[in-house]
Amino acid sequence: MFKKYFEIKKIGMEEDLRECRVEITEKYYQDEDEFTERYVTRERIDILLAKLKGIGEEIHINTLIPRLLTLLYYEVINEKMYEFISKKDRVIDFKVLKQKVTNKIKELTPEIFNEQKPYK
Repeated sequence: MFKKYFEIKKIGMEEDLRECRVEITEKYYQDEDEFTERYVTRERIDILLAKLKGIGEEIHINTLIPRLLTLLYYEVINEKMYEFISKKDRVIDFKVLKQKVTNKIKELTPEIFNEQKPYK
């Protein structure tokens, strides 16, 4: 299992904790950002939507969104994770990765997340 350990430097009293969090996030979550930018694409989302639409039944948006999020996350992990990790010695925080994949899907498909009608 991959786990990320942080080395936190001693911070002066005048610095704000929020600034420290931003610095840690930018420094340590570069692998997760690179993974989502490379493998979570609009084309991959469209392929999964076509698969979900191919089931034949009308899918309500309340069931489409969780299906889409989980299917895309697990498909990307199963297909591309070994290739991504094997090129370099990388450490992946999967909790952060799932959050970043979800945010990327929301960014790429705003039409799905804004409507409340059944998806056809």
